[in-house]
Amino acid sequence: MKEEKKAKKKQNMESNIRQMLEKEFGIKLPKGRFSFEGKFVFFFLGEDLPLTVTRVLHIGSLEDNGFRPALDACQLATEIFVDVGEKDGKRWMSGMDLGKDATGNYVIIRLGRYILGPGNPRSGRILNNLPKNRRLPLNYMG
Repeated sequence: MKEEKKAKKKQNMESNIRQMLEKEFGIKLPKGRFSFEGKFVFFFLGEDLPLTVTRVLHIGSLEDNGFRPALDACQLATEIFVDVGEKDGKRWMSGMDLGKDATGNYVIIRLGRYILGPGNPRSGRILNNLPKNRRLPLNYMG
């Protein structure tokens, strides 16, 4: 009985994540299964997504203020973009926050057709959520 309850809870969580991804970011995940490792959420892909190297995506993490999309999930998004110019794009890629208004728990920063990563709108700013290992050195802003 306990295992059934656990499986049902996981199924509900998976359904909620799928619905949220589609509603907030326009991401429609193909058939596949979820894996939860602590607060991190991974998605094991079916055959419907044309990736040759990997069949596992880190799609995000469960945070206190909601689901935070990972960079992999941002690449699949079709909605909730904040478009920036080259100067702001360099600032963002260097790990700096942006002085822009936006709504929602998370937004996706985009420069032209390039997805730069997720951000968290707060009080007239977008807080940078780009992982430190993906940031460029500050002197890159030149």
